[in-house]
Amino acid sequence: MRKPANFLVSVIFPFIFTIAFPYDDQVPREKLLEETLISSYLPVLNQVLDQPFMCEHITAIERVGGSNRKHELTIEVVTFKGAHNPPSDLVIIHLVDTPLGGIKVMKVNQRKNLPHEEIITLCKK
Repeated sequence: MRKPANFLVSVIFPFIFTIAFPYDDQVPREKLLEETLISSYLPVLNQVLDQPFMCEHITAIERVGGSNRKHELTIEVVTFKGAHNPPSDLVIIHLVDTPLGGIKVMKVNQRKNLPHEEIITLCKK
């Protein structure tokens, strides 16, 4: 009785770790680049926002001043209270990023008490 169980475990066990999950291969390159860029701005977002947030998206990005690597960005995040509980607000952060000057927050706008349907739409982007 032990031999068939040992055989079964030794045959199935290696395949458990080689299974590719569908979300791993289906993330577009642009989405991965956006996630990477947003992760570099997380310290700034944490300084600006005094509450937890989710659904971070870069809604606009453009180079300013030719090839000097200065960029203006607009990042939208949804804030929430507690364990993803309402009220939820949309916070729009406009910032400028320069290699020598660092990251400067230019403007912060906020729309309070978003309806649940709008939050779902924003988080699907």
